[in-house]
Amino acid sequence: MKKSALFFLLITTLFTKDFDYKEALKKNLLFFEAQRSGKREPDKYIYKLSWIKSSATKDGADHHIDLTGGWYDAGDYVKFSLPMSYSASMLGWGILLSPKTLKEIKAYDYALSNLKYALDYLYKTYIPKKNLKNDIFFYQVGDPNIDHNYWMPAEDIDYERKSFFCTSKLPCSEVSAQTAAALAIGYAVFKQKDYKYAKKLLNKAKRLYLFSKTYQGNEGYKMAKGAYDSSGFDDELAFAAIWLYLTTKDEKYLKDAMEFADKLDKNSIYWPLNWGDKDNAVFLLLAIVTDLPMYHNLVQKHLNYWIKEARRTKGGLVFADKWGSLQYAANLAFVALIYANYVPSKELAKEYREFAKTQMDYILGNNPRNFSYLIGYGKNYPKNPHHANAHHSPFYDMDKPENNTYELTGAMVGGPKSFNDLDYEDNRKDYIGNEVSTSYNAPLTGIFIELYQLYQKKDKK
Repeated sequence: MKKSALFFLLITTLFTKDFDYKEALKKNLLFFEAQRSGKREPDKYIYKLSWIKSSATKDGADHHIDLTGGWYDAGDYVKFSLPMSYSASMLGWGILLSPKTLKEIKAYDYALSNLKYALDYLYKTYIPKKNLKNDIFFYQVGDPNIDHNYWMPAEDIDYERKSFFCTSKLPCSEVSAQTAAALAIGYAVFKQKDYKYAKKLLNKAKRLYLFSKTYQGNEGYKMAKGAYDSSGFDDELAFAAIWLYLTTKDEKYLKDAMEFADKLDKNSIYWPLNWGDKDNAVFLLLAIVTDLPMYHNLVQKHLNYWIKEARRTKGGLVFADKWGSLQYAANLAFVALIYANYVPSKELAKEYREFAKTQMDYILGNNPRNFSYLIGYGKNYPKNPHHANAHHSPFYDMDKPENNTYELTGAMVGGPKSFNDLDYEDNRKDYIGNEVSTSYNAPLTGIFIELYQLYQKKDKK
């Protein structure tokens, strides 16, 4: 037995705690509300956080259109559609895993309200014209060179912000395709509850996917560079195509998905799923849909590496990168839990589920610090994440007041910045280990649904 595999068994044996996944799931949803931009509209959406006010209500004015709404990506105030559409896709995917469970724990309506808030914005960002080549897609609101210099309460954003778009001549296929995927997933989520709304989402998803497929490139994706760089767009095109197949059953989308998947690097599948890399989500979905051995092998190769070969911290955390390390562990847990429901081997299914549980339990407090990285969960958790609105400084000063004004309940911080489990500081100025992001929380809804059903729900019977 390899040392890493033995170490995994030792970790799962030595550290055993019970966690309330239902509580973690419900708190995680609060963070998506905390990221809301735009006018507060209690007649349209569910609100549970009284401190989230109307903000950035002039977005889109520079182009004489309405681009209000959506989510701020992280601790500052730019609206990047690449992480937003990815986060909405993952939240929607999580909801689809078990609407019944969400209803049982009384979280269904709130989860859908949070998803709808993002989808309503993303729907507005794509403006079809009579001719496809004249369509316009807005991929960002806010200039990082300007907005990242302001540290203030969100409601104080009363100025007109810049918005940025791409076209057929200057495309941004990764963002437009990912947005098409989010809208398609939105259809699947809402079709039973509000078919008219769901159909509207699907129609725009089809058109936006066609636009993304027809005019491929990233020449128009400029203003997000340095924050959310492009790493290619074949994965997003494949991801959108497979979700359009799942929602329409039109074989042309499955054909597209497989063709785009063929372009992905099969020898470099070790990087975990994240906002910029959907390769392993594509292989996972194609394994489920086609049941072809080649896709199963790719998913198993990916998980096998992280479970049995990759180096871990002494506390058992798989560590992919210092910047938001916990997001990678969570995304690996997401893939493992979903695939465990489809892998032919019961032994592998058990291994994948135990691995996912180990990673998420680490995040919730089963670690050498005895510290929960999910804010508001447990007794010991971050109090001062890098988040301007939670800090809510009337002085526009990151140092004043000393402590955040509001608890950012449900947000998962970046986590340890090295293989040292103790390499984390609850410091507002640390945007590498102590910032939050919708993309960090993106897989948590689905993960906690699965863990609740596997390990907690049975205990409640």
